[in-house]
Amino acid sequence: MPKQDWTGATSTDGFNDANWTLNHPVSGHGATIDTVTPNPTVVSAPGAQAALLFVGLSGTGTLTILNGGTVNFNAVSVALFAGSNSPSIEIVLAD
Repeated sequence: MPKQDWTGATSTDGFNDANWTLNHPVSGHGATIDTVTPNPTVVSAPGAQAALLFVGLSGTGTLTILNGGTVNFNAVSVALFAGSNSPSIEIVLAD
């Protein structure tokens, strides 16, 4: 299974391919969000997908879902390993 890692290199946009080591994750791919520097991950539109989603696998990862954004996944793990540093998933229902 291909796996994309969040880099946040250009923005907070979870759909921007340049923010991931490969392209943004799609159904059948794994995704790891393990950093908030230089930019944390934000999904603000429907349709984000990943088969397996790891937030804060061994570092600090933050996923914010807002403005009607959706993330569909088969399995999610938050702070899987002891070295994780305050990872979180934040869902904002309204601005």
